[in-house]
Amino acid sequence: MERKVSDLKPHPLNAKIYGDGCDTELMESIEKKGVLVPILIAGDGRIVSGHRRYNAAQMLGLETVPVSVFHSDDDLDIQEAIIHSNRQREKTTEQRTREYQALKKVERERSKRRQMEAGEMYGKGAKVKENFPEPLGKGQTRDLAAAEVGMSGKTAEKASHVVDTADALEAEGREEEAAEIRDTLNNKSVSAAHRKAEEATAKKESKPVFNKVNENIDWAKWSWNPVTGCKHDCSYCYAEEIARRFPDAFPKGFDPHFREERLAAPVNTPVPSNSDDPGAFRVFVCSMADLFGKWVPDEWIEKVFSAIRENPQWTFLCLTKNPKRYTMLDDIPENVWLGTTVDRQFRVEDAVSAYRALHGNGDEHVRFLSCEPLLEEITFGVGLSLFDWVIVGSQSKTSKMQEKQPEWRWVENLLTDARRNGCAVYFKPNLTCRPKEVPDA
Repeated sequence: MERKVSDLKPHPLNAKIYGDGCDTELMESIEKKGVLVPILIAGDGRIVSGHRRYNAAQMLGLETVPVSVFHSDDDLDIQEAIIHSNRQREKTTEQRTREYQALKKVERERSKRRQMEAGEMYGKGAKVKENFPEPLGKGQTRDLAAAEVGMSGKTAEKASHVVDTADALEAEGREEEAAEIRDTLNNKSVSAAHRKAEEATAKKESKPVFNKVNENIDWAKWSWNPVTGCKHDCSYCYAEEIARRFPDAFPKGFDPHFREERLAAPVNTPVPSNSDDPGAFRVFVCSMADLFGKWVPDEWIEKVFSAIRENPQWTFLCLTKNPKRYTMLDDIPENVWLGTTVDRQFRVEDAVSAYRALHGNGDEHVRFLSCEPLLEEITFGVGLSLFDWVIVGSQSKTSKMQEKQPEWRWVENLLTDARRNGCAVYFKPNLTCRPKEVPDA
């Protein structure tokens, strides 16, 4: 049986637990052979199993796909089936924890239904004694759900607390702390992650503060997201993945959202004392957004700039794919570095044009380029002399894209141009391509 791709609806639980996109290998297979395994759907088109196949079909522009129909339209049955259909996949501890949370919720909802049915049958206040396998005793729902994902009830509860804490930190704008806790959960142990979560909870600020960045960024030790969300729709965007996966932390998804309460963070964050590292005083602005996108109201930018002007103790690094917006703004604060992303050659003209206009107006801000990810060879020529600094990085893995290193030749040519034009150069830690030349025999 075939159904239109446009009639199918991804289940939000799948994204919350697994964050499924599709990989290049699956897309290539479907492009050549079509969707060989039918997508399992409920009667109303909700997907039970086959979200990656659905995403690949969408991206390839397929009009129809083969489907089979699930035996129930009950959302509790569907949620349980989504988890059971992923039994064989390799999962992180966080994914298993989110499975546990979902299964526990399903069991509780079913228990409530049974109690309601008992009340209807035997009168208000009637109780149904639940029959669970012995010797579970207290906490039966917890232990049953934990056993389904291969954990003890106690471990599953600790892991659940870790995941909830990470989500809450993300909602507060403390994305890097949340990422560190998740990394500990997935790559070390539940106990180690639980300790980090408890520490984060203990030092939780009632007032908004900057976010400490991870060790992969040492040119700025802080990030600040007074705005989240973006409309560029870049396939390699890690920020969108975070927002879609954690809806509680991002109530508007990846739609642009002004977090006005975060404007107080520059005042509330203590200035480092006795630090010889200049990065300790630098703040990366809007790592989860493009503050200068065409869709951003001038009012949002001006309020962010006002907070920046009032806090000269910090240096703020801005980055955009719409550098023309810089030329349309009056009175950019002095303690701002102006950056633009150039991942492909077609962005060069806009970048050079905008920064030439800034230069012609006597602008003295530090001006920088972010060539991350470097997706093809880029040539600036003398236009690179308009910039003070060039950052180069690779493409990280997302649900839509595989990790991919640029060719060394692209990096080498960009480095040579930067040196020729007096630009400082920064290679991101994810850039690992190296020349591997061997002389001809």
